[in-house]
Amino acid sequence: MKHTFYTDPKGFFTTTYNGSVSLEENRFIVEKMIEMVNGRMEAGKKAYILVDLTNLGEIDPGSLIYNAKALKEIPVEHIAAVATNAAARTIIQTIINLSGESKKMRMFGSREEAERWLLEEMAV
Repeated sequence: MKHTFYTDPKGFFTTTYNGSVSLEENRFIVEKMIEMVNGRMEAGKKAYILVDLTNLGEIDPGSLIYNAKALKEIPVEHIAAVATNAAARTIIQTIINLSGESKKMRMFGSREEAERWLLEEMAV
């Protein structure tokens, strides 16, 4: 699969988008992440996610609305989004604005910054 989702050895979930993303692909990824987060929550643990858009191509506009709705509902502490170009930053900012979840999701210019923030939040 060109897009990946997994549990990072550092303890947070990671989703990496590579290339273009259809609405179907995006829904599948988000639903799998929600399953993983719910499993963590059922075990009495907090969940954190890193979303890497470094290699994102085009994305179906419907995905922005879908992701904004999911962001409101997903029981996650924080999401760090890596956006290294203007298009990715616009996508992330649109999702944050549509969801109203600016405290839950933050945007970073590098994966290192995003990981550092998540690790700091996990230590609190």
